[in-house]
Amino acid sequence: MLASTLVQLLTVAWLAKTRRPSGSTLAYIDPGSGALLTQLAASFLVGLLFYLRGVRRAFVGLFKRLVGRDVGGRTDVQG
Repeated sequence: MLASTLVQLLTVAWLAKTRRPSGSTLAYIDPGSGALLTQLAASFLVGLLFYLRGVRRAFVGLFKRLVGRDVGGRTDVQG
């Protein structure tokens, strides 16, 4: 949902900049909108980092189960 909102905002900004009848490419983003876009982009990147951390942990866990040993070379079998 966050990514689609970001895409929609960037699309509107691009259309506002490029679709001028006079051919000029003037566009203005007031400070409130700029701050909102900056916050949206930052929160998207932080959320992406958390998501990728979870994906990495899932792959490491799957690898540990398939191989049966720890990343450092120690085996999980005790005895």
